[in-house]
Amino acid sequence: MAEPITWEALGAVVAVMGGLGMATVWIVGEIGKSRRESADGRDKIYRRLDEMTRDINETFARREVVEADFRTINQALEEQNRLMTALAGRICPYERKDTRDAD
Repeated sequence: MAEPITWEALGAVVAVMGGLGMATVWIVGEIGKSRRESADGRDKIYRRLDEMTRDINETFARREVVEADFRTINQALEEQNRLMTALAGRICPYERKDTRDAD
């Protein structure tokens, strides 16, 4: 037949269960600490990315804006060239002679 449980055996079982409980509490605490540190690190990374994005937007011009400005300037220069050509034709109607071949 089974022997009755002694106080020593009961104490050992309680000690083992207490140790397992303490280990579980410690593991859960470490996981929580790790998650908090991860969240803090993620927040730091997002803040840094936001700062870098803001700095880039303030420092550098976007490609579309530069291309649009370039097209506008190019069109204005072409119009000025047409106007100057038309004006030169009215003021100086002669053909230009090349003076280098006069030798």
